[in-house]
Formats: sequence, structure tokens, C-alpha cells
Amino acid sequence: LFLCFEYIAEIITFYTSMSDRIGVDNNIMKVALKIISVGLLTEFISELASDFGNSVIASKVVFGGRVVICLIMLPIIRDLVLLLFSFY
Repeated sequence: LFLCFEYIAEIITFYTSMSDRIGVDNNIMKVALKIISVGLLTEFISELASDFGNSVIASKVVFGGRVVICLIMLPIIRDLVLLLFSFY
């Protein structure tokens, strides 16, 4: 597990450099990294609970992760809706 932290640092560096090259707002990249992180952490905890025989807890963790991801996405959805309505 600790070996993964080195790769996570490389992933963050890659996304940061790509957002600078493309010209995408850093806030969007931060939200994308948060969503990816929550998804990976949720999957890890869910699988861990399943390995211990707690499938009910695993399904609740997955549901909670989905709710958190939806909450993290709210600013992007708001900006997207405002952008769409600005054309009308």
C-alpha cells in the first residue's frame, strides 16, 4: 500500500502539468482528482469490508462514496448549467 503513494504523487504531477498545458482551470482538475481519490478509497474500503465478510457494510460504503462524489461534483454541475443558460 505504501508503494502506491509514489505513484499517486506522479499522477498528481501529471494532471497538474496537463492542466497547465491545456489551459484548463486548476479548480476543475482539483475536483477531478478529488473524485478519483474518493472513488479509489471507496473501492478499497468496500473490498476490505467484503473480505471480512461484511457485504452489507461494503454496499453502504459504496453508496456513501457515490453520495460524496455527487457532492464534490456540485460546483462543476452548477458552472455547467450557468454556462448553458448564458447562451439563451
